[in-house]
Amino acid sequence: DKTHSVEMVIDGQTVTVGTITYDNEKGKNVVITKYEGLATNHAVKIDSVFVHDNTEYTPTSIGDEAFRATAITGIELPSTITSIGRQAFAKCDSLTTIVIPASVKHIGKGAFAECTNLETVIFEEGSQLVSIDMQAFAECTALKNITIPEGVETIGTGAFYNCESITAIKTPSTLKSIDDGAFLGCAGLNTPGALDVSASVNIETKIENVAGEKVEIVCLGKHIFGGINKDYIVVPSDPESEMAKYVAAMTVAEETEQ
Repeated sequence: DKTHSVEMVIDGQTVTVGTITYDNEKGKNVVITKYEGLATNHAVKIDSVFVHDNTEYTPTSIGDEAFRATAITGIELPSTITSIGRQAFAKCDSLTTIVIPASVKHIGKGAFAECTNLETVIFEEGSQLVSIDMQAFAECTALKNITIPEGVETIGTGAFYNCESITAIKTPSTLKSIDDGAFLGCAGLNTPGALDVSASVNIETKIENVAGEKVEIVCLGKHIFGGINKDYIVVPSDPESEMAKYVAAMTVAEETEQ
């Protein structure tokens, strides 16, 4: 594998660094919007600062579909990146490991979806991650190693859908909401103790209008743990916690769905 080191060229509001294209976000902050690299497997390094005509430019986010379906085997992201956009790395079939910088606060919809050879996701120590959007890691069927960091508040619909190779997950104490089917189809979690939600005792509720009346809704979606035997899930010690009640109320149909 070859890691690319490239020079920067500025063309109007677009900053092109070899095969990587950036757009100005605010002042000297830029968004990586497009990558056109080699057709063969290779690794990529993104520098934290680029200098042109004595001006420094800083990449702060990976834009929508920026690296989608490319042949990258790995990518080194700088500590300046704060968000990863929609389908930014989706269908990168050669990607096996990704290290998410501590600076990243948001992972967008389908950001790593269908990366079928992605085995390991590492969040740097001190992660500032707050949200994992819908389908962020959906269909990452080879994914085995991931630890959701403390600080994460929301996990979106189908975020880990059909990640069948994951054998252990512990949700953080900071978690406030999980949307529909977040862990649906995670067959590897269907063993005693593999799924530990015991720390997640801070699930929020919200008020919604239902048939003209205000109703309090718990921020736990449908079929979150579909396909997992509820007796195998490690729940909070307080049976009155929202998470404990949710798991206790799971039906046989939910426990056996695929």
